[in-house]
Amino acid sequence: MIHIIYMAAGNSRRFGNENKLLQNWKGKPLYLHTFEKLLRIREKEPEKISLTVVTQYPEIYQEVKEYSGVHAVFCEESRLGVSYTIKAGIRAVQEAYTPERKECCFAEEEISSETETEKKKSWDYLMFTVADQPNLSEKSIEALIRAAVMQDRSAKQSSFSLCCGEQVGNPCMFRADLIPELMQLEGDKGGRGILKKHACCYVKIENQEEFSDIDTKEQMKKMSGREKTSAKGKKGENA
Repeated sequence: MIHIIYMAAGNSRRFGNENKLLQNWKGKPLYLHTFEKLLRIREKEPEKISLTVVTQYPEIYQEVKEYSGVHAVFCEESRLGVSYTIKAGIRAVQEAYTPERKECCFAEEEISSETETEKKKSWDYLMFTVADQPNLSEKSIEALIRAAVMQDRSAKQSSFSLCCGEQVGNPCMFRADLIPELMQLEGDKGGRGILKKHACCYVKIENQEEFSDIDTKEQMKKMSGREKTSAKGKKGENA
């Protein structure tokens, strides 16, 4: 099973006194862009994909908890650093998927054939996605999921990440046996170090703009300008 943990909890320190995740981007709050893509992905295979949203903001918590099938987690400690958001998401997944429902780590799956019935380990995976990366495409997220689901059970890859050329970016996925290491993260340290430590499968994408995140008002204006320029160019091509 794929457990998506959507981290809508950043402090927005570089954005001034406003919460960047609630700022309007192309007609709706910034955080909703990726969230809606994740919703569509989950709705395609609700038995195989779960969606947990971790936030320190009451406005976002109140909004997302109304969506069916979404596990909303309010985490005030997220203000202390991304590691608290990561750990809150993991704990929420572990509590929701108890052994009676679906074991989060791995489940022994019976594989039947004409000659025998054998048991193989079917690993769960945790995907961590950020909320300030509005150009991230649904296609790229699904490609990352497929990389984990389709790999051979005996494969050594225990982590997955998107890349474009030499640039590596979010989201990232970790096999559930890496949970103990993720739970040892502290402060504002994310899982990139764990990603580098273990065998990682890099899934290539073509558009580097998907990695663009918004940290400042200037970046938001710049990205909005690029969107408008791109739209004008397409109109000219079609003229």
